[in-house]
Amino acid sequence: MTRTRRPALARIAAHEAPAGPPPRMMASKCASAWTCPDEVSASQETVLVRAESIGARVYLLPARSVPLRVQACILPPMDPLLARFLELAAEAPGAPALMGPGGSASRGEVAAKVRSLGLSWQQTFAARGIDAGAVIALYVPTEPDFLVAFLACRMAGACVLALDASLTEEEQRQVSATLGARCRWRADGASTDSTLAADSIDWLDGSRQLPKAACLLLTSGSSGEPVGVAVSGAALVADGRALIHSMGLRAEDRILASIPLSHAYGLSVIATPAWLLGCAVVTPARGRDLEAAEEYRATVWPSVPSWYEAHLAAAHGGRLPTSLRLMISAGAPLRPRTARAWNERYGSGIHVLYGSSECGGISYDRQGDAAARGSVGSAVEGVRIELDGQGSVTVYSEAVAEGYVPGTALRDTRITQGCFQTDDMAHFEGDELFLDGRKSDWINIKGKKVNPHEVEGVLAQHPKILDVAVLARALPDDRGEAIRAVIACADGSLRFRDVVEWCRPRLARHKYPRSVVLVRNLPRNERGKLDKCALRDL
Repeated sequence: MTRTRRPALARIAAHEAPAGPPPRMMASKCASAWTCPDEVSASQETVLVRAESIGARVYLLPARSVPLRVQACILPPMDPLLARFLELAAEAPGAPALMGPGGSASRGEVAAKVRSLGLSWQQTFAARGIDAGAVIALYVPTEPDFLVAFLACRMAGACVLALDASLTEEEQRQVSATLGARCRWRADGASTDSTLAADSIDWLDGSRQLPKAACLLLTSGSSGEPVGVAVSGAALVADGRALIHSMGLRAEDRILASIPLSHAYGLSVIATPAWLLGCAVVTPARGRDLEAAEEYRATVWPSVPSWYEAHLAAAHGGRLPTSLRLMISAGAPLRPRTARAWNERYGSGIHVLYGSSECGGISYDRQGDAAARGSVGSAVEGVRIELDGQGSVTVYSEAVAEGYVPGTALRDTRITQGCFQTDDMAHFEGDELFLDGRKSDWINIKGKKVNPHEVEGVLAQHPKILDVAVLARALPDDRGEAIRAVIACADGSLRFRDVVEWCRPRLARHKYPRSVVLVRNLPRNERGKLDKCALRDL
C-alpha cells in the first residue's frame, strides 16, 4: 500500500456474503487491492464503490495527514431507486434534476448531496449501534429537500416515515412515536446542505425495525389513529415502471411538483419517475404553480380535483402553458362535469389515476376522456383487477405493500403477497372501471343497505348543487342510522324540500336524505379528499 493524500477508489476482491441477516454497519477488512485513479478529486472525502460480487456496498474512509487507512463498511444491497438514480447521474451528471425559483440542480449535484448526507447517516447509525431497517421520521416542507433526503435515508438503510408537511409539531411527535421511529429528521435544506446538522435530529424511543421496507406511507385507521403502509423498494420500482409505461412518461419530461411528495400520489407520479427515468422536477413557489409551469416549461402536471374545479371557477383561469402535454388527476374522484368543462375550455382531457398507498397505481385513463363518463380508466400495466359477486375490488400487482404498521388481524387479511383487497366497490364496462363507493361507507336504514355513492350521483345531477357528500347520521337512543346530505350550493338557492322533491322520482323512499346541511364548500384536505371528520361535525 503506497502513501497518498488523496482518497482512493478501492477495487474489492471477491468475498462470499456473510450468512444470516444483513450485518450491522461495522468495520470489516475486506479490501484486498486498491487503486487511486486521477478522476478522484483531492477535495472528495469519501468515495462510494459497489462490491458486485457480494451484493454489498463499501465505503472508504481515508484518514487525514497520515498514510491512508482503508476501512470498509458492509451494508445491505443498495436500494433499487437509489441505485438507478446514481446510474442516471453518472451517465449524465449535467442533466437537470431540479428546477424552480428556489434554485436549480443537476443530477450530479443532487447525487453528491445524497452521498454526503447518506454517509453522515451511516456514521451516525454506526456510532449509536443502530441496525439497518430503523425508522426515520422525515419531515420536509419543500419538495427539493424531500427528493434528496429520502434517498439519503435509503443510502443508510433506513425506512423512511414520510411525515405530511401540514402536521403540527405535536402531531409529528405523536405519529413518530406511534409508528416506532428511532428519530425525527427535520430535513429542510437537504437539497442545499452537504452536512447533517445535529440540531435537525430529534432522537426518540422507538425501536421498530423494518429491513424489508423502503418507506412507511401514512394512512388512517378506522378510529383516525395513524397507520403506516410498509412499502419495499422493489414495490416502489414496480409501481414506478408501470406508471411510466402506462402514462407514456419520457426522460425529457419536466414534472410540476404541485402535490406533496410525502403522499403516495406524489411519490409515485413525481419522485419515482425522477429517480427511475431522470425526469426533471419543477418545484413552484407556494401558490405559483401556473407561473412555474410557464417559466420552466413543465410538460406533466399532476394535481387533484379540487384544483381543477377552483381553476375553472376562477375568473382569471386563463390559458395553460403550451409546453404541457399531460394533466393528471388523482387523490379523490374527478366529477364528470368537471372533466367535461375542462375539455370544453382547453380542448384537452384530464387523465384520471386510481390507486392506493397499499398497491400504487390501479387503473389509469390513457386517452383523457374516461372521467367525463364517470370512469377511472383501465388497469395499469402489469396490474390485474378482480371483482367478486358484490363488486369488491381486489388488486394483484408487484407493487403491493408488505403490510400495515401497526398490524391488526383485520388489517393483515387485506394484504397478502402480491394481493390487496380494497374497501372499494366497482363494476366494469368493457375494460373500463367505474367506482361505486366504499363498503365501509354503506348506510343501514332499518336493515336495508344504502350505498351513499348512489345517492350522491343522483343529487350531483341537480343544476344548483355544486358538490355533495352523503353520510350516515346516528339517530338518538340507538335507533339506527339516517341519511344526511351535505350540499355545497349558492346561498339561498336550495331548501330541504327541493332536495327531497329531486330525489322522489329518482330514488327509493328509504334512500331519501332525512337531514340536509347546506354549505358554500365541502371541507376537503390538500389532496382534494373529503374531510370526513369535519363533515360529521357539521
